Amino acid sequence: MKIERVLKIVLLALAVLDLVLGTIFVFFGEYLFTALHLQDYAHPLFFMICVGLFLYQYTFIQFIAYKDPRKYSTCLNLTVIIRLTFPIVYISAIFLWGLPFTLLHVLFALSAFADLAFAAFILISMRKLGILFLQGDETADNPKEPACLLRTFLLVLTIAEFIMGSSWMIFPAFWLKLCGITYIVDPFWTRATGLFLVNIAYIQFLGFLNVNKYRMAVIISGLYRALWPLLYWYQIAFGEGNTLFKGFILFFSFFNIFSCITILRLVKKATGKPIFYVPENK
Repeated sequence: MKIERVLKIVLLALAVLDLVLGTIFVFFGEYLFTALHLQDYAHPLFFMICVGLFLYQYTFIQFIAYKDPRKYSTCLNLTVIIRLTFPIVYISAIFLWGLPFTLLHVLFALSAFADLAFAAFILISMRKLGILFLQGDETADNPKEPACLLRTFLLVLTIAEFIMGSSWMIFPAFWLKLCGITYIVDPFWTRATGLFLVNIAYIQFLGFLNVNKYRMAVIISGLYRALWPLLYWYQIAFGEGNTLFKGFILFFSFFNIFSCITILRLVKKATGKPIFYVPENK
């Protein structure tokens, strides 16, 4: 169908865009903002890199949705949610920064509009293709065995990351001061990291609701944790932040490794399928 081809093109374009932006924020963000005379808006640098890593995660999500929107409709769901929620931090940043009006203000306003437009297009496409918003992935009808331990673990992570993400998003100044991290203008990158964590909580909540139906959500919640230890260790060695903050991220570097291994092992055991199982065409 024509609409499905267009949807796949849009998803691939979004994946490529997020890959490019993620790479810029992780490796070249400070240099780019300095070149544009926007260096004040690049801080805190640690959280800009965090946003870049989250964009890598959504590159994966959108690429999987591009591969087969029907088989992996959970990834369509996750793409819509992130596109619907991010205009909140874009628009709030514009007002919190105030004057002078910069190129970044314009880009954020355009990004907010684009995210809402993409979310609307994906929702319309899903409706025309007969894909329900909470349809889930095409997997076996029943899990191989009960997933009580995995669901409990996902619920605990959901609650913890929702609380953590909300606090970073709403009270960034308090936490940055507590952690000894400096910034100049309102810390957009910290708020954005908080919103990403709230979205991660949503992903894990889907997995908690039904490990089999939302299998890709469970896998994504495991894989994303593999992104963080290297950043945390680099920050501990070379980045800013006081002892409290560095002790905090040191703990989470090892906790994320443990969580990644645990989630992926448990989902494989519960569903009886390889991690990158591809459902057969019906």
